[in-house]
Amino acid sequence: MAKTSYIGLVDLTTRLSSMNPNGIYSNDESWKLFKLSLRRAGLSTLSKSSCKELIKHQMFPVTDPFPSFQFFEQSDLFNFVSTLRRELLSKALPFKIIVTTGNFKKKNDFNNFSAALENVNTIDELDGEYAEYANKEFDALSIKEIKELISAVGNIGTDTTSHKLVEVAEEFKGNGTYFCNPIIFDNIYKNLMVINYYPKRAGKQVDYIEYIDYKLDNFNFSCEYFNNNIDGENYGISSSEDEDTKIIVDHAVNMMFKSSQINKDDGMYYISFINLIILSSNFSEFFYKTEDKTENKIEYMTLNENNTYRPGWQKIPYIFNYFYNNRMFEKRLNEIPGSHICYALFLKELINRLKETDDKNTLEYGNNYIKGFSLKEEKRRILRKIFTLPENIAPNSFKSYINQW
Repeated sequence: MAKTSYIGLVDLTTRLSSMNPNGIYSNDESWKLFKLSLRRAGLSTLSKSSCKELIKHQMFPVTDPFPSFQFFEQSDLFNFVSTLRRELLSKALPFKIIVTTGNFKKKNDFNNFSAALENVNTIDELDGEYAEYANKEFDALSIKEIKELISAVGNIGTDTTSHKLVEVAEEFKGNGTYFCNPIIFDNIYKNLMVINYYPKRAGKQVDYIEYIDYKLDNFNFSCEYFNNNIDGENYGISSSEDEDTKIIVDHAVNMMFKSSQINKDDGMYYISFINLIILSSNFSEFFYKTEDKTENKIEYMTLNENNTYRPGWQKIPYIFNYFYNNRMFEKRLNEIPGSHICYALFLKELINRLKETDDKNTLEYGNNYIKGFSLKEEKRRILRKIFTLPENIAPNSFKSYINQW
C-alpha cells in the first residue's frame, strides 16, 4: 500500500493588488522576503524531521508564483506550515497555503541541476546555465548551503495535481491556510484543526464558504490587564509570553484596514484570518476584577513599577482588546462586507466562557457588553446581520442567549 503523501502550494498574494494594500511591498522586495521565509521553514523541517524519505521526496520554492511542497509525515508537514506561516505573518506578507494529499511529478531539469551540484564546491565551477540558475534562485547561498536546503525541500514539478491546487488557491477568497478534504489527521493534530469560513461575493449578497483551517500554534498570548476607560482610550498591559503573537494580530488588523481603504471588498480577504485569530485564542481563563479595598492587593495585576493597581479584565486573549468597545476598530470593521461573522465568532467564545463561570463580576461585565448590542443603533445593525447567518455559524442557542437581553 502506497504511503500517504501530503502536498501543497504557497501563494504569495502581494502579486494581487487587492491583497497588497497601498503597495506595501514591491514584487522584488516581497519575493525576497518570501524566499527567505521558505528557506527558514525548509531548514527547520529538515532539522526536526525523522523521515528518511524527506531527502528523496523534497520541495524547493523556485516556481513563481506558486512554490510547491511534498511531505510523507504529518509532523514534517505541520512543522513546515507552522514555521512558514509565522515567518510570513511576522513580515506582514499576505499568503495562501493550500494542502491536500497526492503526489507530484519531479521536474527533470531540476534533477539535472541537483546532479550538477554533486562534484562542485563553488558556484563558479558550475556550467553556465546552472550557475545562472543558482545565482537567480538561491541568491548568495554557497554550494554547501544550497545542498542543505535542497536536502530539506527539493523541487516539485507542475502537473495535473499542481493545476488543481492552483484552482483551489484561486477559489479561496481568504488569507492563510486551507486544508482540502479528505485528510485523516493524526491524533496530535486533530484538535488543532478548526472549521473556518471566508466570505464570498454573490452579487449584492455575501455567502460564507466553510473550509478546514489550522489553528495558530503557540497562540497563548494574553493581556494581563485591560480597562476601557483610562483617559478615554483602550488600555492594556501585555505579558511577554509571546510578543510575536501580538505582532501577528496587529499586522493582520492593519493589513485588513489598509486594503479596505482602497476598496471595502478588498478587506474581505482578511476576514478568514481574523476568524482564525479568534478560533485560536484562549477564552477559557479571562475574568473581571473589581476594586475592593478589603482584598489583598497582590491579587490584582501589576499596573506599573509603583505597585498601583486598577480593576478590569484579566487574562484576556489579545484580540479581546479590539472587540471590546474599541470604537475605531468597530467602525472600520463594520465597513467591510461580511465582517459580522467575526463578531458572531467572538460573541460565541465570550458566551461559552460566561456559561461556564460563576464569577459574578465576569458575568455582569460580560453580559453588559452583550446587552450593549441592543442599546446602540450601530451595534443593533451588527446584531441584525449576525442573526441572518446560517445555523452552523450562529446556532439558535447562541441567538437565544443574546435575545434574553
